[in-house]
Amino acid sequence: DCPSGIDGPIVKIGDVYTGLFSGSVTSQVYSFESNLSGSCVFAKNRFLFATDGVSIQTVTLPHTGFVIASTEQARFASSQQNLVLVAPSDANLNKDFAYSFALTMTPTPIDLGAIFGVTPSGIADVAYLGGRFIYMSEAGIGATAFRCYYSDIGATAPKSTQFFSPDSATTRFKGLQVANGQLLLFTEDKTFLFSQTTSATTPYQWNRSATVNVGLLGAQCKTELRGSVVFVGRRSGEGYRVFLMGSGDAQPISTKAIDKKLNEELETTDQYSSRVFSYSDRGRD
Repeated sequence: DCPSGIDGPIVKIGDVYTGLFSGSVTSQVYSFESNLSGSCVFAKNRFLFATDGVSIQTVTLPHTGFVIASTEQARFASSQQNLVLVAPSDANLNKDFAYSFALTMTPTPIDLGAIFGVTPSGIADVAYLGGRFIYMSEAGIGATAFRCYYSDIGATAPKSTQFFSPDSATTRFKGLQVANGQLLLFTEDKTFLFSQTTSATTPYQWNRSATVNVGLLGAQCKTELRGSVVFVGRRSGEGYRVFLMGSGDAQPISTKAIDKKLNEELETTDQYSSRVFSYSDRGRD
């Protein structure tokens, strides 16, 4: 058993957080050094939680057209000054959500419907590179299909007129990941690499020769580890495996037994049931 971590229940002023959430934490657990005591943040229902492993604080997310914001699949990205949360469309609400937070952790809604003129907009992942927040749409049809949008430098919200896409992408976008100062855009069957530029009109440039023929299962099925990206994905015509991507091609690192179990589970569950995360303890990963 791992000797460290968070032991539950997490309490505040001697009282358990009864009623705020129950069950598993299914959103991304993310590190952001805000003015709150806890730098580890995650979302559940209509709350953002911040904890240092001993105490916990909550931030209530404001309404964005619905009483309860669905944040179970929330994804995060941050600069030194701002944190952005995006949550993909909920099947029951048919709406996606986005919020930004300054160091005080005061939430500001980002109205994706107003920005893109369509609800849901399809935004399902977010990254930060070169002073801009980058928003990925997982939509396969409609105004935002096959596009990644970005903010102005220093801003948090995307602009509908600022977007990029590899012209050879033919399957839905599945996730964004920044590693070694470059942006990886995962689709269902390929991984595209973008480098940042000094251009104000084209801040991200596609490196055509670096395209990898491995796709991603879902936005929450990847994590960075010591400059590499570990993710659940597959090559065309093959089953899902665990891959490690460094400076070159993606290499499978899972055993046949793991591959068999993984694909058996995915026959009866959806992509959101899978999680990839990294954990460090006393110099070990």
